[in-house]
Amino acid sequence: MKKLLTAVFPLSIQNNIVYILLGQQPEGRPLAGFLNGYGGKVEIDESTIDAAYRELDEEAGINQCTLQSIGIITHSDKEIHCFVTIIPKLSIPDSQEMIHNTWYPLNDDSFVSKMLPGDDVIIKYIQENQEALLHQTPTTPFTIQKFGQEIESATNLV
Repeated sequence: MKKLLTAVFPLSIQNNIVYILLGQQPEGRPLAGFLNGYGGKVEIDESTIDAAYRELDEEAGINQCTLQSIGIITHSDKEIHCFVTIIPKLSIPDSQEMIHNTWYPLNDDSFVSKMLPGDDVIIKYIQENQEALLHQTPTTPFTIQKFGQEIESATNLV
């Protein structure tokens, strides 16, 4: 049985520039040091979208938003349901679960090298579909299968 997880990538537009909000898990956590969206495990009797809302609130304090599904990543025994949300470009304080919350210009890929290997595909999808996503127009969701020992080590969630 696959372990269900979520990842939310908040977007904002300011002065005609689209930004993506990413954070890092603190030291001692499975993904420490990597930039990532906000999310985590889907609890028993919880839908993936309910888990995504809960995790986004717990990790970033964002609770007034609408989530849009953008795709699914599978890796080994994990299935990660990915979402975007459009929110104002506010300062997001650190939490116990996510630190260094930073808005990155989506058209500047330099932050991608600090993400998990293979996450460039998600960023490319968001970049290519940003107009539709910003207008909350349905898009064709992605399906990504991740491979590689580096991914296996980095995503070894407890």
